[in-house]
Amino acid sequence: MPSPVRLAVITREIFATHYRNASLGLTAVTEDAAGQRYLVYVNRSQLDLLSGVFGGWKRALVEGKLKSESASVFNEVRRRLESGPPPE
Repeated sequence: MPSPVRLAVITREIFATHYRNASLGLTAVTEDAAGQRYLVYVNRSQLDLLSGVFGGWKRALVEGKLKSESASVFNEVRRRLESGPPPE
């Protein structure tokens, strides 16, 4: 059986600012038995911005923004991917 993973890219942050300590990302294109393709994106970042006295408040603010805006961002990525190859 062939591998369902068609493409996989692993990234790591080489240059970090004083806001981020580290970042590791995985992007993959997979395919199921019916030929349907899926884009999988996973990112793990460690931020020093979310520590300290106001860390809990800042974390709640960031998490709320991610929850409210992530669906529209992913829908736009999907639209672009499904629209075909980019123009030359």
